[in-house]
Amino acid sequence: MIHHGTEGGVLPANLNSDEFKGFTSYIVDGYFSFLPGPSLLWSALHDYVEFLGGIFLVLGFLTRPASLSLLMTMSAAVYFHINSTGLQGFPFGHVPNYSYDFEEPLIYACVFLMYWFNGCGGLGVDEIIYKNISKEGEEEEVETEIGTE
Repeated sequence: MIHHGTEGGVLPANLNSDEFKGFTSYIVDGYFSFLPGPSLLWSALHDYVEFLGGIFLVLGFLTRPASLSLLMTMSAAVYFHINSTGLQGFPFGHVPNYSYDFEEPLIYACVFLMYWFNGCGGLGVDEIIYKNISKEGEEEEVETEIGTE
């Protein structure tokens, strides 16, 4: 996701790159013209969600909001692929590249759905923050109990 969020450069939303302009022209304008606002904004948002969401997911920081954002982006990718190429004979069709075009973003969407429900697990910044918050809460409870006795 981090790499994919850098259309035509090192950082997201490289407005002057051919890749970014192509994404805006052919995908956002072509398949998502129903979205309000300028397509340039939606293209940049797409890049930032994939870039920052990917970084946050790797770090386990704000895992649930990041994975929800990435889930919505991948849902849009599934929508795009189904609208552009159809179901390609799913489930029994044989396609030249041995993979339905919507298959990869659908798998990513399922992974992000899992992270949205489960969080980062034991290894991540979120887990460190939650442990520290719960320790502070326990200390306050002990102080309150001692003060009332």
